[in-house]
Amino acid sequence: MKLTSFRLLHGFDCIFDLERDSSSYADFFEKCFDELPHSFFVGPSQARPSQPRHRGLLRHYLAKSERPARSYDILDADGPRELRRGGLHLFAEGTEAKSSRDWSCQRFFLPLTEPPGKLLEWVLHFLRAVPVRYGVGGLTLAPAATAYEGNNPQEAFQYCWRNRGAIFWSYASMQAKDGIRDSNWLTLVSQELLTKAGGIEAARKNLSEAVTIHSVREGWLFQAGERPLLGDMSKRADDFSAYVEVARFLRPCRDSKVLWGPYESPGEFTHEEMRQWIARFDGGVPYSVKMPEIPPPLKQPADIFTNFDKLAQAEVDWKAYGDFGAASNGIHPQIISNIVASARALLTIDPVFAKGFIPAMERAKERGPTPLPPGTVLPKRRLKKRT
Repeated sequence: MKLTSFRLLHGFDCIFDLERDSSSYADFFEKCFDELPHSFFVGPSQARPSQPRHRGLLRHYLAKSERPARSYDILDADGPRELRRGGLHLFAEGTEAKSSRDWSCQRFFLPLTEPPGKLLEWVLHFLRAVPVRYGVGGLTLAPAATAYEGNNPQEAFQYCWRNRGAIFWSYASMQAKDGIRDSNWLTLVSQELLTKAGGIEAARKNLSEAVTIHSVREGWLFQAGERPLLGDMSKRADDFSAYVEVARFLRPCRDSKVLWGPYESPGEFTHEEMRQWIARFDGGVPYSVKMPEIPPPLKQPADIFTNFDKLAQAEVDWKAYGDFGAASNGIHPQIISNIVASARALLTIDPVFAKGFIPAMERAKERGPTPLPPGTVLPKRRLKKRT
């Protein structure tokens, strides 16, 4: 299956308490700035060619007593909105975060041309510098554009069903409060969470030599085999026995309430399919997990990000009617959400886009929302006007 909206990379995702460990993390971030190859820096306002003065921006942000949630990226890329070859992404949860969503999220990603051992080296360096609650890594999907323009989650779900070792990252699914989401080639479990499986002594007793256990600052990193596996369903050639060992041992550590998104859309996992996906290694034969009938990936209008009036009208309709009401005008509800999120991201990083989109939004607000087709009935839970 050829990917268009995503890239397959060596990656590692983890969650940690940035508020508690801001100083040690700032030290690590600046080391990455000095040593990771990168051409662009994405800070709170825009993506720009990397310069030495950007090195201290995160530390300056962390020194504030009150701060909003922000993202910071050190990217090796062809452009601020082009395909990424590798880099580091931090979603820094703000000081106003609620208890249900209080973890900051870190991503490492390296191109497949780099050996997986290089990813392991950087991950171990990070985990020995910063206390981390949970992390998972291997062959991961990353959006092909830094602004998430045109990214299609349905494509990622299809790819993961066809390649059982791939990781589809979701910020929402990493926010596991009571445990971990799942396991893969690399799985970091804090000391607190590992007690649910009997602790490190139980791990050393029950896991074979195929699984390497690395001691880190706050927990242990489980490495299932020498390299990450893709698990192509058409070939079924990869041996997942080490993955199965880790999955079965860490099963008591999972948070059973973790879900990927707030609602189910065509082409995405249903909640039951997601539970099957998380448990795909439990039975010992990940290829045997039933694959659902998945429709073709959804497509957004080809000109939506160049026709500013059309894009602005889609956002005005979305604010007035919600996903499903705006979809009555011809765009799938999931695509509408992606379009709105992408437009807001582009406003922060692309001055040319902002110059065209802002006047178009003013015109669309004057026109008001597009009248819905006769007989349209909105779901009751979507009737409340968005702000």
